[in-house]
Amino acid sequence: EQGARIRNLREIMAERRAARVSKIGFGQDVAAIAMDLKGPEIRTGTIEGSDYTKAAIEAGQRFKLHTDEAMRSKGSGEGVFVDHAPLADAVKPGD
Repeated sequence: EQGARIRNLREIMAERRAARVSKIGFGQDVAAIAMDLKGPEIRTGTIEGSDYTKAAIEAGQRFKLHTDEAMRSKGSGEGVFVDHAPLADAVKPGD
């Protein structure tokens, strides 16, 4: 994904150089470009029993992020499956 963003940025820069831009009241050249910069979409597994079951978590309580597929439908107030393995390494207690 990062490589695609860099390629997109290069394309945008080339378009800005080649594009004709309009003058605004302050004598500045302006070209507006929108870009999707969202990060990875992280999905959680379900709480055991149903897609709509909720689990209560208390402040300060330990909560585990499981990346083992066997935990995908066995979530609880103690932990839940996540489909983005690097997340477990990226978060630290207190985050």
